[in-house]
Parts: sequence; structure tokens; C-alpha cells
Amino acid sequence: WSSLHAALLPAGERSYATRTQIREVRPGDVEVLARTTLEVTTFLHGETPDEVMLHYTTEDKKFVDEPIEMRLKSEETKEYRCILSGENGRGLLQNMTYRIVAGDAQSNSFHITVKHPPSATVQQVAYQYPKYMELEPRTVPTGRIDAWEGTIVTLKAVANKPVTRALLVPLDQEEFTEKSQGVPLPMEIEEGTQLSLTWKLGFRLDRSSPHYYAIQCFDKAGETDPSPLIYRLIIRPDKKPEVDLVEPNRDIKAPANAIIPLIVKARDPDFKLSYVTLRAEKEGEELFGTPILFDGSIEQKRQSFQGTFDWKLEEHELKPGDLITFWIEARDNKLPLPNHSNSPKLRIRIVEPVSKKEAKKR
Repeated sequence: WSSLHAALLPAGERSYATRTQIREVRPGDVEVLARTTLEVTTFLHGETPDEVMLHYTTEDKKFVDEPIEMRLKSEETKEYRCILSGENGRGLLQNMTYRIVAGDAQSNSFHITVKHPPSATVQQVAYQYPKYMELEPRTVPTGRIDAWEGTIVTLKAVANKPVTRALLVPLDQEEFTEKSQGVPLPMEIEEGTQLSLTWKLGFRLDRSSPHYYAIQCFDKAGETDPSPLIYRLIIRPDKKPEVDLVEPNRDIKAPANAIIPLIVKARDPDFKLSYVTLRAEKEGEELFGTPILFDGSIEQKRQSFQGTFDWKLEEHELKPGDLITFWIEARDNKLPLPNHSNSPKLRIRIVEPVSKKEAKKR
């Protein structure tokens, strides 16, 4: 009767001797925060078994007596350990029990209580683009933010429990550490769990920007999630226009009354051009009266421009020996201040004027 009675007792209450004894299990019963991992350690005595296993069972019974091999950390103390990291390594998300099996010995069952701190999940992001971009507003059901600088973004999120404070925290890296965090933005809270924030995307003074963000929530007890969900944040610059002086493409000599044919190409890689002009200077002083090749305030703005123009040098009253530096400038339609780009600078050495007939040939 005694042997049958012992077999029916819980493992931790059996009185018969085993070749291996489990001296201690750490942390035993424990409470942990959601999405964290847990290290479990056990110390053995007696015969060293071929393997030491931790068996766990989740509260929803999706995993029942699921085994994890424990690794030997110290032969001297016969210390073994393993890490509980949750399903797919996402951290522990629900309550569970676990026990240790080492050879012919096994421990009592221990309880892991998973505590869910206040956290938030992004439901949608709405984009309102700058007017000059001529893009329709849109809303996406995701937490990823991806838009140009100057875009007004409205983010809506839901907290898992009533909160008293919520912050959007910009992050330079995909980690929620003090080193990675930027200046937080306070969010509006309605009905305790409905969170929202509207702000304009932009770059810092050094033109850098955060690459991720998280929402940090606090309840009335001041508790917060040390590892909130992290979302991608991409702020795209409005790119500068591209401009090319196709002809001439090198330094030249020209009579003071020559006509210089110009072939110009320009384009804006993301939106539209507003202005393309010839710029020139003599001895560091700008030459006025150089031609405007494209003016978006008069014509309809366009993404690309290609044109030719005859530049009449006689309009600038130049003299033999003068050295003129010239280039093409293009501006886009960004507001309030446009981006601009210049073609490489070229030079013209002015020589004696020629007849009008010769000037037209050059």
C-alpha cells in the first residue's frame, strides 16, 4: 500500500529517495511584466542526469508540458538554467506553470503570473500633405509612419486599460532606451483609453530625424510598460531639383557681342519645378538681366523642363579681358522656401567683338 500511495502523491511530496535531488528552483513562483523574458535556474544534488528539462503549460493550454532543455552553467554547483522567452520569442504574454525534471527527480509546479502594464496599440495614421504637393489626404490602418517633411500626421491609438498620461516617444534606434529617446510629445486622452496626437513631420536642425517611435502610457499608480511596442518612422526630405547645362559644357572664349546658345535640362525628382534661370557674375558681382528660362508663376508648374536659349552677351556691356562665370539655377515648388540646385559653374573669357554676322555664327 505504501508504494502505491507514494506513486499517487504529487511529485514534490514523494518521500522515496531519488538518485538525483533538486535542491532549489529559482525564481519559483513569480510575477513578471508582459513581453519580458524569464531566466529559470535549478541546483541539483546527487547523480548528474543525462538531461535536465523544464516543462511548462500555458494558461490557454496551447502548450501543455512543453519541454525546454536546461543548460549546465556550473559543474561545481550543478547549476542549470534556461530562458523562457514566450511564443516566437515575443516575451511572456500569459500566465503559465512550470516544473523541472532531472533524471528520476522532479520539482513541484511553480506559477508565473504575467502582469500587463498600461500599453497602447496604434489603430490608424492619417496624412494631410502640404498643399504644394498636390496629394490627396489618406488614412492607413497601421502604426508605420512614412511621409515627407511638412506632412501633418494624426495618429490614433487604443490603450489596454485606462491611463492618465500618454507620450509619443521618438527613437533613434529600434530600442526603448534613454540613449535612443528624443523629446516626447504628449498625447490627448479621451475616455481613459482613446489616444490621439497631431503633429507636423520635420527634421532636426542638423537635418537628422528619428527612425522609430513608441507610445509610453502611465496609469494612476504611475506604472508603465518598460518595453512598449516600437513602430517604424520614416520622414522623407523634399528632394532638391536636378539641373544640367548640356551646352556649353566647358569653359569658352567669346567676343563681347557673341550669342551663346544654351541647352538646359531640369527636373524635380518628387514634385514640381517653379523656376529655372541663367545666373552669371563678373569679378564676384552678379550680372543683371540674365534670362529666366522657366517661371512657374507665369506658366503652369511642371516636373521637368528642357529648353534652348540664345544668350546675347552684348546686353551686358562686356569688355575684352573680362572673365564671366555662369551657371543654371533651378528651384522647386516647396513652401515656404524652395529647394534650389545649380549646375557646375563655367567661365567665358571675353575677347574683341566681331561683326554682327560673325556673332550670330558663334
